[in-house]
Formats: sequence, C-alpha cells, structure tokens
Amino acid sequence: MKTPKEWFEEELSGEPLTQESVIEVLEMVQKEAWNEALDKAAESAEAIEGWNTGFSGNAASVDKQSILKLKL
Repeated sequence: MKTPKEWFEEELSGEPLTQESVIEVLEMVQKEAWNEALDKAAESAEAIEGWNTGFSGNAASVDKQSILKLKL
C-alpha cells in the first residue's frame, strides 16, 4: 500500500489543492485499503473442521472467491 505522501505526490502533483481533489484522493485510498483487506481476508480464510454451525454438509466452508467479489 502506498504511503500518504506517495498518494498525494502521485495524484495531486502540480494541481491546486481543492476540497474536491482531496476528497477524490481519500476515496481512492479508502478503496485500495478495502480491497487490500479483502485480499488478506481471502488469503487467511480457512474452514474449521468439526465446527457446529447448524448447517449440514459443507455449508461452513469458506469460498475465497466470494470474499474477493466484494472488492470495489
């Protein structure tokens, strides 16, 4: 993930600092952070064998692709 300095240097370089431009960069940072969190969640997701979920069969297994579909 980029540092705050990198974000502002790359996205606002040479532009006047306006409320709209700052909001746009903040939205981009939020989106990247969300997507990175989902990537890490999918990487570390695992089904717990023998965990009583109240569902039968393989209903408790983790579908990593379903997690990744939440990306923005």
